[in-house]
Amino acid sequence: MIRAFIAVDIPESVRRDLKELIDGLRPYGGSSVRWVPPENIHVTLKFLGNIEENQVGIVESAIREGVKSQGPFVLEVCGTGAFPSIKRMRVLWAGLQGDILSLARVQSSIEGVLEKQGFEREKREFKPHLTIGRIKGSSFDRRLAKKLVEYGTSFRSGPFEIEKVTLYRSILKPSGAKYEPLVSVFFTG
Repeated sequence: MIRAFIAVDIPESVRRDLKELIDGLRPYGGSSVRWVPPENIHVTLKFLGNIEENQVGIVESAIREGVKSQGPFVLEVCGTGAFPSIKRMRVLWAGLQGDILSLARVQSSIEGVLEKQGFEREKREFKPHLTIGRIKGSSFDRRLAKKLVEYGTSFRSGPFEIEKVTLYRSILKPSGAKYEPLVSVFFTG
């Protein structure tokens, strides 16, 4: 069995911007936030959970079918926030703007093809974002919330092109998750 997910990657320049963002927020989060290492930040399209290794080919075929008419598109990281809300922070995120419709179309198409292959459809609505941290426990930190709102109005990366979708294996370690790309499917539309 492998723990797997499908994602869209972001370029190194955006990872550097996000590292600066995280470094700016870190003093306000204290020990209550588990920050995502910049090299692990991505846009999750579908979390598959544990799948059999022989299902990798099925998932790859589903991705290819789901993106067959898609061409590259442009996104930009813009703003910050929290799920489910700033006052009840559990997940800290950086937002996305640009061709969100193409991103949502890719996600929906892959989801639909995978459902036909027997994979359960995600129950939650797709909300494109980049997870930058997770809150441990249920404490509300006003300083972190204030800083998150402040960055929410000012943080931006430059635009970047999305040209592929990747199936990843997630290897859980005591030091944190390590993501290993299994298959990348480039847009050809």
